[in-house]
Amino acid sequence: MADRLFAQAVSGGALATGRRVAGLLAGQRADFAVLDGEDVNLANRAPDQLLSALVFCEHEDNPVRDVYVGGRQVVAAGHHALEGSARAAYRATVSELLKD
Repeated sequence: MADRLFAQAVSGGALATGRRVAGLLAGQRADFAVLDGEDVNLANRAPDQLLSALVFCEHEDNPVRDVYVGGRQVVAAGHHALEGSARAAYRATVSELLKD
């Protein structure tokens, strides 16, 4: 079930953006995530169980360690490259909205 849901999500996302999905091949756009194999929900799973564990388990911790978009790393060790500036901008906006 998880593999079918994942495949449909990937093909739907590709269709929505007008991109052809060819997998990780030389010359193709490289969008992918690196998972923490030691995460409690993923550890000791057989390879054919990993996708189901990721899709259907409740995650107290985020098993996603790194994310690459277009071959460029945007999440490292679980943190987005713009996380700090986004948090600061959010705080400033909330502060401004809550002024008397």
